[in-house]
Amino acid sequence: MIKDIAFELVSSIVIGLIVGYILAKHFNNNIFIPIFFILGVISGFYRIYKFVKNIEQ
Repeated sequence: MIKDIAFELVSSIVIGLIVGYILAKHFNNNIFIPIFFILGVISGFYRIYKFVKNIEQ
């Protein structure tokens, strides 16, 4: 269970960073990296919330 929670958080952050990096390279603007990092963190915590809520039921 702990591995699943960690995977949810880390995978969301990594996906956000990858998308931010690709957009930063494409548009030659580094502002996309921290924006998508923050979105990845928010998405990760939301997925953890949903995961824990499903376990409680």
